[in-house]
Amino acid sequence: MSARLIYECSSMGAAWRAMIVGLLGAVLVLAAAWPAAAEGAIAAERVSTVFINPGKRGDVFWDMIVDTMQAAAAHLRIDLEVIYAERSSRLMQVLGMSVVKRPVQPQLLILSNEDNAGVPILEAANAAGIRTLLISNDVAGRDKARLLGPRVHLSHWVGSLMPDIEAAGVRMAEKLTGTARRQGLQAADGRLHILVLAGAAKSPSGFDWERGASRFLKTQPDVVTDRTLVANWNANDAEELTENYIAWAKRKNIRVAGVLAGNDPMALVAIKAIRSAGLKPGHDVLVAGLNWSPHALASVQAGEMLLTDGGHFLMGLWSMIMLRDMVDGCDGFAKGKPTLLPMAFVTRKSADAVLSVMREGFFQKLDVDRLRAKGGNACRPYDFSLYALFQALPVTGWE
Repeated sequence: MSARLIYECSSMGAAWRAMIVGLLGAVLVLAAAWPAAAEGAIAAERVSTVFINPGKRGDVFWDMIVDTMQAAAAHLRIDLEVIYAERSSRLMQVLGMSVVKRPVQPQLLILSNEDNAGVPILEAANAAGIRTLLISNDVAGRDKARLLGPRVHLSHWVGSLMPDIEAAGVRMAEKLTGTARRQGLQAADGRLHILVLAGAAKSPSGFDWERGASRFLKTQPDVVTDRTLVANWNANDAEELTENYIAWAKRKNIRVAGVLAGNDPMALVAIKAIRSAGLKPGHDVLVAGLNWSPHALASVQAGEMLLTDGGHFLMGLWSMIMLRDMVDGCDGFAKGKPTLLPMAFVTRKSADAVLSVMREGFFQKLDVDRLRAKGGNACRPYDFSLYALFQALPVTGWE
């Protein structure tokens, strides 16, 4: 689904609301709504899988990924072990190497190349013959130039499953600046002044998001990016950076139009800093975040946050589906390039619908057979688009 189509759908009010509800309802629908069919029958073989989670327990985004992973794994007969690296790249490498060196190795390994720390584990796993999937953060920079992509030089690197995070950066910047113009948030110089709160300098996904946002902002002659500040995904750092930026803007007599944040926690503390400065978030200054986290959705619902982009927590679901299908003979991973998953933003028009679904906690009641490529003796193509999921998997009972 293109960024333009997502943007256009977001302005459709009830239609966009129905689309989001349909998507989440389709993916998270109760098992009773989809009785198992012969075509969707799962293989009897159990598959041992380890996911080295770069985050901590309590990191909302990674918790959402793990929730969908665990629900899908239970249905697909995948024995999933989740190990937490506690946001330490050094610990992640230690944990990864210990998994590779186990006397009984897992059949599958899932990594995220957070801070570019996943490559040594990826190469060690390949040497050990462990099929490995990268999610969220792909190989980048010199490593990308050297390794080229899945199955080029590392035959057991089976694929990369990545959110289309660069498109999200473009979409967020476009929505925020367009809304700021309509609300008349220009400074005395007639231009919109923006703060960009980036994640980590070594995070490939964070870099892609920043590149998308910056690319769009540079095409807008009436927009000034005053600062692009690296907060390292840290809420405390993001709050301090926002406070300092607002104080600087006040000294320079500059009206701040908006803050683009690389994740929801940074966006939420930016809102706190805006409020502390005596400004009204959502009215005086617009804020956009990323992740669809519950607190951010509530803030969007309240009108303090303009939007939260996301849906990429479904990487957890799709990683289980695609790995199970690969084991069962339907290999849908691309050679030499990542498989991209679409994302979409949630605004105040659609926040109620999304929150109502997220609060139901349907993650443990997934029926994923309808989404699989494996169907009897045939292999169906995947369709990852959000709109296609809504159309192909209608759900009754949702308004």
